[in-house]
Amino acid sequence: SVTLTFSRLSQSHPSYERSLAGGVMGAHVMLCARVLLATAVLEPRLALAVWPSLAAPAVVAMLLLWIGWRDGTADAASAEGDRNPLQIWSALSLALIFQAALYLVAFATSRFGATGLLGSAALTGLTDVDALILSMARSVTTAAAMAPDAARAMTLGLLLSTVAKLLLTLSLGRGGYRVRAAM
Repeated sequence: SVTLTFSRLSQSHPSYERSLAGGVMGAHVMLCARVLLATAVLEPRLALAVWPSLAAPAVVAMLLLWIGWRDGTADAASAEGDRNPLQIWSALSLALIFQAALYLVAFATSRFGATGLLGSAALTGLTDVDALILSMARSVTTAAAMAPDAARAMTLGLLLSTVAKLLLTLSLGRGGYRVRAAM
């Protein structure tokens, strides 16, 4: 996650706080677009149901990003090479998370209906947004859930993901990064 990586980097690179915070804000702007685009490709009915929940957060995130860009100069570029987050172990763990999310959502929905869908979306949103998108789209495609129910569940998962990222920022971030990225 960008938030986790940049929060950790803010501890050892305080002079890059503006750039790191801008990266986190940019990732949040892209999250709304990425969720909507991926959902539209995977399950258009779900995209139509979830887009109203994404519009306001996208506008607020873009506004905060614009204010952050306007608010000062960029930090000096890092000469260090940071670890690539898309290495084999990361890819394998993501594949496991995706599979676990699919099974969790299918089980919870078949066993507990809409309540199970909400609960599984909440847990999945805390771990991986892409797995949340895929599992909610699949639940609509397979008729395990109606699009409005899956959209509510996806919105809950996204909200909890955002809260978790805020807590990461506040607990791991340092200095001005913490304030800027927490906006």
